[in-house]
Amino acid sequence: MGAPAPYTFAYPCGVTWVDETQDSYVPLVEERFLAARLAGPASTTQDVDLLLVPSQFDLKTSAELIAKVDEFAKKAQWLVLGFHGIGGDWLVTELEEHNALLDNLAERNDVWVAPFGQIAACVKAAR
Repeated sequence: MGAPAPYTFAYPCGVTWVDETQDSYVPLVEERFLAARLAGPASTTQDVDLLLVPSQFDLKTSAELIAKVDEFAKKAQWLVLGFHGIGGDWLVTELEEHNALLDNLAERNDVWVAPFGQIAACVKAAR
């Protein structure tokens, strides 16, 4: 079993092209997915391209993560955080740091935390 619809895509390493000619495969992603995540920080405005949504993978400490959540909450912008390895694996975020972020999010009432596809569906419906 996989995740329920709506289906989303994550560009491997944020790369949206193939081959030496760097042919974009974004049109193929558009045919099959509601939205897709890049791998790189950027602001997400109301008119964000749902096939090229920035996501941050480079924040490691709870202080960095919470500061970024605070920044985006003040601007009422969509923040997509990505994690490869929590407590191990690759691009590691230590378990204690991740848990501190989750504790902070659980105490807040100024942010909405939901799966990427759910938020993308709301953004699309609002348009």
